Amino acid sequence: MENRVRFIISGIVVLVIGVIITLSGLKFVDNHEVGYKFNKLSGELTVLDSKGYFLVNPFTVSVKTIDLRPTQICISTNTRVLNCKLVRFNPEGLVTFVTWHGRKDYNISVNRDINTSFEDLLMTYAYDTETSYSFITIDK
Repeated sequence: MENRVRFIISGIVVLVIGVIITLSGLKFVDNHEVGYKFNKLSGELTVLDSKGYFLVNPFTVSVKTIDLRPTQICISTNTRVLNCKLVRFNPEGLVTFVTWHGRKDYNISVNRDINTSFEDLLMTYAYDTETSYSFITIDK
């Protein structure tokens, strides 16, 4: 009887550990996002062609996303808006963008009161009129 209890408990422990590892390696890429996969062992960056769920080994591969929805970038003072542009991320320049700014999730914030780094990055490139960047599209 003791061996049977040990076997059941060890089976439950293995099952729980397996579920935790599987869930931590499960990533969802939404329709309004472009996903990319980074292999931690080889350093290879791969742009994902499809949307949906991706199950990866969380120890060797990470899946990150970048928001593709357009966002309004404004230069303003306390009471006046001086200039605004409608910009969006262009997935053709994803490798360049990630090389310059690092591997993480870049999402557009819903709360406009918070200064978010993705909008700040887009603003930096949107108002640079002397150079064109492959990872940003300015919609006029």
